[in-house]
Amino acid sequence: MKCSSIVIGCMICLMIAACTRTPENSVTKIYLIPHAEAYPAFNGSLTWYGRLRAGDLMRWLRDSTIHRIYFNPFARCEHTADSLRKISHIDTAYFRWDDSGASLIHSITAHRDYGRHLLVIALPEEIPGILRALGVNQAPAQFPDSAFDQGFIIQIDHGKVIFMPVRYGRPPMPVRTLPSGNN
Repeated sequence: MKCSSIVIGCMICLMIAACTRTPENSVTKIYLIPHAEAYPAFNGSLTWYGRLRAGDLMRWLRDSTIHRIYFNPFARCEHTADSLRKISHIDTAYFRWDDSGASLIHSITAHRDYGRHLLVIALPEEIPGILRALGVNQAPAQFPDSAFDQGFIIQIDHGKVIFMPVRYGRPPMPVRTLPSGNN
């Protein structure tokens, strides 16, 4: 009797290990957006307009069952997610800055987050590499530094990648031109 319980327990453990979620056997939905408007510094925080955009993000995604928020360790990326993270009690994870997207894929795999809804907040220069790493064939070569209201929804459905550009929140704040000084 005791031996059969051990055998059944071992079989259950093997079945659980065999059922690890991967891109090929699950449906994963990833919201990929750039950080909100920030002050021009190496690790600048959000401007007042960036904080408004963080609120727009929270209102857009608060009912979307986000399981985890991924961002690199820059303050502007963390602060973009703060409102949503706090109101929805969402767990977070970091990935290293890289323009290939490999660090994000490694982090998603390490946290076993395939098959879930994820939010990824990245620097604009990281976005094309992340899209390619996720399997998006028609990824843009560059992402504009001022396209704060744009992002992407990527759905990986049993290995098939569906890619959709999206806009959310208010339009980017217009860039003020400085006087030329030639008065």
